[in-house]
Amino acid sequence: MTITRAIIPAAGTGRHLYPITKSQPKEMLPLGRKPAVHLVVEELIEAGLTDLCIVTPRGKRAIADHFSFGTNSDSRGANLTAFPSELLDNLAHIYFVEQPDPKGLGDALLRAKGFVGDEPFAVALGDAVITGVEGSGGLMARMTKTITSTGCDAVIAVREVMRAHVSQYGIVEPVGDHAGKAHFMISDIVEKPPIEEAPSNIAVAGRYIFHPLIFDYLEEIPPGLGGELQLTDAIRRMVHDRESVWAEVMRPGERRFDLGNFLEYSRAFIHFSLNDPEVGLSIKEYLQELISG
Repeated sequence: MTITRAIIPAAGTGRHLYPITKSQPKEMLPLGRKPAVHLVVEELIEAGLTDLCIVTPRGKRAIADHFSFGTNSDSRGANLTAFPSELLDNLAHIYFVEQPDPKGLGDALLRAKGFVGDEPFAVALGDAVITGVEGSGGLMARMTKTITSTGCDAVIAVREVMRAHVSQYGIVEPVGDHAGKAHFMISDIVEKPPIEEAPSNIAVAGRYIFHPLIFDYLEEIPPGLGGELQLTDAIRRMVHDRESVWAEVMRPGERRFDLGNFLEYSRAFIHFSLNDPEVGLSIKEYLQELISG
Protein backbone atom coordinates (compact mmCIF):
# COMPACT_ATOMS: atom_id res chain seq x y z
CA MET A 1 0.00 0.00 0.00
CA THR A 2 1.26 3.47 -0.91
CA ILE A 3 0.01 6.41 1.11
CA THR A 4 0.59 9.83 -0.45
CA ARG A 5 -1.78 12.19 1.35
CA ALA A 6 -1.52 13.69 4.83
CA ILE A 7 -3.53 16.17 6.88
CA ILE A 8 -1.63 18.53 9.19
CA PRO A 9 -4.00 20.11 11.75
CA ALA A 10 -2.55 23.51 12.68
CA ALA A 11 -5.51 25.54 13.88
CA GLY A 12 -5.25 25.25 17.66
CA THR A 13 -5.72 28.35 19.80
CA GLY A 14 -2.34 28.08 21.54
CA ARG A 15 -3.92 29.54 24.68
CA HIS A 16 -1.33 27.97 26.96
CA LEU A 17 1.38 29.95 25.14
CA TYR A 18 -0.25 33.39 25.20
CA PRO A 19 0.74 36.10 24.44
CA ILE A 20 3.25 34.79 21.86
CA THR A 21 0.42 32.99 20.05
CA LYS A 22 -1.97 35.95 20.05
CA SER A 23 -1.23 36.88 16.43
CA GLN A 24 0.28 33.66 15.07
CA PRO A 25 -0.45 29.92 15.29
CA LYS A 26 1.71 28.04 17.76
CA GLU A 27 2.75 25.77 14.89
CA MET A 28 4.73 28.75 13.52
CA LEU A 29 6.83 29.15 16.66
CA PRO A 30 10.49 28.59 15.79
CA LEU A 31 12.39 25.50 16.90
CA GLY A 32 15.91 26.66 16.26
CA ARG A 33 15.93 28.08 12.72
CA LYS A 34 12.63 26.59 11.50
CA PRO A 35 8.98 26.84 12.56
CA ALA A 36 7.53 23.67 14.06
CA VAL A 37 5.18 23.03 11.14
CA HIS A 38 8.13 23.34 8.74
CA LEU A 39 9.81 20.43 10.54
CA VAL A 40 6.59 18.37 10.39
CA VAL A 41 6.37 18.94 6.62
CA GLU A 42 9.99 17.83 6.20
CA GLU A 43 9.25 14.65 8.20
CA LEU A 44 6.29 13.77 5.99
CA ILE A 45 8.19 14.40 2.78
CA GLU A 46 11.01 12.19 4.07
CA ALA A 47 8.38 9.47 4.57
CA GLY A 48 7.31 9.75 0.94
CA LEU A 49 4.08 11.72 1.36
CA THR A 50 3.56 14.04 -1.60
CA ASP A 51 0.22 15.81 -1.01
CA LEU A 52 -0.16 17.68 2.26
CA CYS A 53 -3.21 19.58 3.48
CA ILE A 54 -2.63 22.02 6.35
CA VAL A 55 -5.71 23.02 8.36
CA THR A 56 -5.20 26.62 9.47
CA PRO A 57 -7.10 29.00 11.77
CA ARG A 58 -9.21 31.77 10.34
CA GLY A 59 -7.49 35.14 10.11
CA LYS A 60 -3.96 33.87 10.77
CA ARG A 61 -2.08 33.68 7.48
CA ALA A 62 1.41 33.06 8.87
CA ILE A 63 1.49 29.39 7.84
CA ALA A 64 0.22 30.00 4.31
CA ASP A 65 2.65 32.90 3.92
CA HIS A 66 5.53 30.73 5.08
CA PHE A 67 4.82 28.14 2.42
CA SER A 68 4.14 30.65 -0.34
CA PHE A 69 6.13 30.51 -3.56
CA GLY A 70 8.32 33.18 -5.12
CA THR A 71 11.09 35.42 -3.88
CA ASN A 72 11.31 38.64 -1.96
CA SER A 73 14.04 41.04 -0.89
CA ASP A 74 15.42 42.18 2.43
CA SER A 75 15.94 45.84 3.39
CA ARG A 76 19.28 45.92 1.55
CA GLY A 77 17.80 44.59 -1.68
CA ALA A 78 19.30 41.10 -1.39
CA ASN A 79 17.12 38.41 -2.97
CA LEU A 80 15.71 35.88 -0.51
CA THR A 81 14.67 32.57 -2.04
CA ALA A 82 11.36 31.42 -0.63
CA PHE A 83 11.55 28.20 1.39
CA PRO A 84 9.25 26.01 -0.78
CA SER A 85 11.39 26.41 -3.88
CA GLU A 86 14.04 24.24 -2.23
CA LEU A 87 11.71 21.85 -0.38
CA LEU A 88 8.77 21.33 -2.69
CA ASP A 89 10.35 21.20 -6.15
CA ASN A 90 9.15 17.82 -7.50
CA LEU A 91 8.68 16.58 -3.93
CA ALA A 92 5.29 17.62 -2.58
CA HIS A 93 2.27 19.87 -2.98
CA ILE A 94 0.80 21.82 -0.06
CA TYR A 95 -2.86 22.78 0.19
CA PHE A 96 -4.72 24.80 2.81
CA VAL A 97 -8.15 24.48 4.43
CA GLU A 98 -9.52 26.89 7.04
CA GLN A 99 -11.08 25.83 10.31
CA PRO A 100 -13.35 28.82 11.07
CA ASP A 101 -13.74 28.04 14.78
CA PRO A 102 -11.50 26.02 17.14
CA LYS A 103 -13.88 23.08 17.53
CA GLY A 104 -11.31 20.36 18.06
CA LEU A 105 -9.05 17.96 16.23
CA GLY A 106 -11.95 15.91 14.91
CA ASP A 107 -13.51 18.98 13.32
CA ALA A 108 -10.16 19.91 11.77
CA LEU A 109 -9.99 16.53 10.03
CA LEU A 110 -13.56 16.85 8.76
CA ARG A 111 -12.60 20.17 7.14
CA ALA A 112 -10.11 18.25 4.99
CA LYS A 113 -12.40 15.33 4.11
CA GLY A 114 -12.71 16.41 0.49
CA PHE A 115 -8.93 16.49 0.11
CA VAL A 116 -8.52 12.86 1.18
CA GLY A 117 -10.84 11.01 -1.20
CA ASP A 118 -11.25 7.25 -0.86
CA GLU A 119 -7.68 6.27 0.01
CA PRO A 120 -5.93 5.80 3.38
CA PHE A 121 -4.23 8.96 4.63
CA ALA A 122 -1.85 10.11 7.33
CA VAL A 123 -2.36 12.71 10.05
CA ALA A 124 0.52 14.58 11.69
CA LEU A 125 -0.19 17.20 14.35
CA GLY A 126 1.47 20.47 13.41
CA ASP A 127 2.49 21.26 16.99
CA ALA A 128 4.17 17.90 17.69
CA VAL A 129 7.61 17.40 16.17
CA ILE A 130 9.15 13.92 16.12
CA THR A 131 12.87 13.46 15.56
CA GLY A 132 14.85 10.37 14.67
CA VAL A 133 12.45 9.27 11.91
CA GLU A 134 14.73 9.50 8.87
CA GLY A 135 14.96 6.84 6.19
CA SER A 136 12.85 3.88 5.11
CA GLY A 137 12.53 2.63 8.68
CA GLY A 138 10.98 5.88 9.92
CA LEU A 139 7.88 6.00 12.09
CA MET A 140 5.39 6.83 9.33
CA ALA A 141 6.90 4.18 7.04
CA ARG A 142 6.49 1.56 9.77
CA MET A 143 2.89 2.64 10.35
CA THR A 144 2.20 2.21 6.62
CA LYS A 145 3.62 -1.31 6.75
CA THR A 146 1.46 -2.14 9.77
CA ILE A 147 -1.82 -0.97 8.21
CA THR A 148 -0.91 -2.97 5.09
CA SER A 149 0.15 -6.18 6.82
CA THR A 150 -2.70 -6.29 9.38
CA GLY A 151 -5.49 -4.95 7.19
CA CYS A 152 -6.55 -2.75 10.10
CA ASP A 153 -8.62 0.43 9.87
CA ALA A 154 -6.23 2.74 11.73
CA VAL A 155 -2.72 2.88 13.16
CA ILE A 156 -1.77 5.25 15.97
CA ALA A 157 1.79 6.12 16.97
CA VAL A 158 2.33 5.72 20.72
CA ARG A 159 5.00 6.06 23.39
CA GLU A 160 5.25 5.43 27.11
CA VAL A 161 4.94 8.44 29.42
CA MET A 162 5.25 8.84 33.16
CA ARG A 163 2.09 7.74 34.98
CA ALA A 164 1.84 11.19 36.54
CA HIS A 165 1.45 12.72 33.06
CA VAL A 166 -1.26 10.50 31.57
CA SER A 167 -3.94 13.18 32.06
CA GLN A 168 -2.19 15.29 29.41
CA TYR A 169 -2.62 12.78 26.57
CA GLY A 170 -4.86 10.33 24.82
CA ILE A 171 -4.09 6.94 26.43
CA VAL A 172 -4.55 3.51 24.82
CA GLU A 173 -5.30 0.11 26.34
CA PRO A 174 -3.39 -2.76 24.66
CA VAL A 175 -4.88 -6.12 23.82
CA GLY A 176 -2.92 -8.72 25.78
CA ASP A 177 0.77 -8.50 26.59
CA HIS A 178 2.37 -5.72 24.56
CA ALA A 179 5.81 -5.75 26.22
CA GLY A 180 8.61 -5.62 23.65
CA LYS A 181 6.26 -5.53 20.67
CA ALA A 182 6.76 -3.06 17.82
CA HIS A 183 2.99 -2.80 17.33
CA PHE A 184 -0.15 -4.23 18.89
CA MET A 185 -3.94 -4.06 18.72
CA ILE A 186 -5.74 -1.78 21.17
CA SER A 187 -9.00 -2.43 23.03
CA ASP A 188 -9.69 1.12 24.19
CA ILE A 189 -8.51 4.72 24.01
CA VAL A 190 -9.37 7.55 26.40
CA GLU A 191 -8.74 11.29 26.05
CA LYS A 192 -6.81 12.81 29.00
CA PRO A 193 -8.04 10.42 31.70
CA PRO A 194 -7.50 11.03 35.43
CA ILE A 195 -4.45 9.15 36.67
CA GLU A 196 -6.54 6.64 38.64
CA GLU A 197 -8.70 5.84 35.58
CA ALA A 198 -6.00 5.60 32.90
CA PRO A 199 -5.91 2.12 31.30
CA SER A 200 -2.11 2.34 30.83
CA ASN A 201 0.72 4.84 30.52
CA ILE A 202 0.92 4.44 26.71
CA ALA A 203 0.20 7.81 25.13
CA VAL A 204 -0.83 8.84 21.64
CA ALA A 205 2.11 10.58 19.94
CA GLY A 206 0.37 12.74 17.34
CA ARG A 207 0.82 10.57 14.24
CA TYR A 208 -1.97 8.49 12.67
CA ILE A 209 -2.93 6.60 9.54
CA PHE A 210 -6.64 6.14 8.82
CA HIS A 211 -8.92 4.61 6.26
CA PRO A 212 -11.67 7.13 5.30
CA LEU A 213 -13.98 5.16 7.61
CA ILE A 214 -12.85 7.56 10.36
CA PHE A 215 -14.95 10.33 8.80
CA ASP A 216 -18.15 8.33 9.32
CA TYR A 217 -17.41 8.22 13.03
CA LEU A 218 -16.38 11.87 13.23
CA GLU A 219 -19.72 12.84 11.69
CA GLU A 220 -21.64 10.76 14.25
CA ILE A 221 -20.00 11.60 17.56
CA PRO A 222 -21.20 14.50 19.75
CA PRO A 223 -18.80 17.16 21.09
CA GLY A 224 -16.66 15.79 23.90
CA LEU A 225 -14.04 17.15 26.30
CA GLY A 226 -14.03 20.95 26.27
CA GLY A 227 -17.04 21.03 23.96
CA GLU A 228 -14.79 20.04 21.04
CA LEU A 229 -15.09 17.26 18.49
CA GLN A 230 -12.49 14.83 19.79
CA LEU A 231 -10.65 12.53 17.39
CA THR A 232 -10.02 10.19 20.32
CA ASP A 233 -13.77 9.76 20.83
CA ALA A 234 -14.22 8.72 17.20
CA ILE A 235 -11.36 6.20 17.46
CA ARG A 236 -12.85 4.86 20.68
CA ARG A 237 -16.20 4.27 19.01
CA MET A 238 -14.41 2.49 16.17
CA VAL A 239 -12.74 0.17 18.68
CA HIS A 240 -15.99 -0.50 20.51
CA ASP A 241 -17.62 -1.34 17.16
CA ARG A 242 -14.87 -3.94 16.73
CA GLU A 243 -13.10 -2.07 13.96
CA SER A 244 -9.40 -2.97 14.00
CA VAL A 245 -7.13 -0.27 15.45
CA TRP A 246 -3.42 -0.84 16.07
CA ALA A 247 -0.70 1.07 17.89
CA GLU A 248 2.82 1.58 16.50
CA VAL A 249 5.45 2.04 19.20
CA MET A 250 8.05 4.77 18.82
CA ARG A 251 11.56 3.32 18.85
CA PRO A 252 14.46 4.29 21.10
CA GLY A 253 16.06 7.34 19.51
CA GLU A 254 12.73 8.68 18.29
CA ARG A 255 11.69 11.65 20.38
CA ARG A 256 8.51 13.75 20.47
CA PHE A 257 8.56 17.49 21.14
CA ASP A 258 5.25 19.05 22.12
CA LEU A 259 4.38 22.76 22.06
CA GLY A 260 1.60 22.36 24.60
CA ASN A 261 2.91 24.90 27.11
CA PHE A 262 5.81 27.30 27.55
CA LEU A 263 8.04 24.84 29.43
CA GLU A 264 7.66 22.18 26.73
CA TYR A 265 8.19 24.76 24.00
CA SER A 266 11.32 26.08 25.72
CA ARG A 267 12.78 22.58 25.96
CA ALA A 268 12.08 21.99 22.27
CA PHE A 269 13.62 25.30 21.22
CA ILE A 270 16.76 24.61 23.26
CA HIS A 271 17.07 21.09 21.83
CA PHE A 272 16.94 22.23 18.22
CA SER A 273 19.19 25.21 18.89
CA LEU A 274 21.83 23.02 20.53
CA ASN A 275 21.75 20.74 17.48
CA ASP A 276 22.28 23.57 15.03
CA PRO A 277 25.41 22.70 12.99
CA GLU A 278 26.66 26.29 12.94
CA VAL A 279 25.91 27.74 16.37
CA GLY A 280 24.96 24.74 18.52
CA LEU A 281 28.33 24.47 20.22
CA SER A 282 28.42 28.19 21.01
CA ILE A 283 24.92 28.02 22.49
CA LYS A 284 25.95 25.05 24.63
CA GLU A 285 28.95 26.98 25.94
CA TYR A 286 26.74 29.97 26.71
CA LEU A 287 24.25 27.81 28.64
CA GLN A 288 27.10 26.29 30.63
CA GLU A 289 28.30 29.78 31.51
CA LEU A 290 24.81 30.74 32.70
CA ILE A 291 24.46 27.61 34.82
CA SER A 292 27.88 28.00 36.40
CA GLY A 293 27.15 31.64 37.20
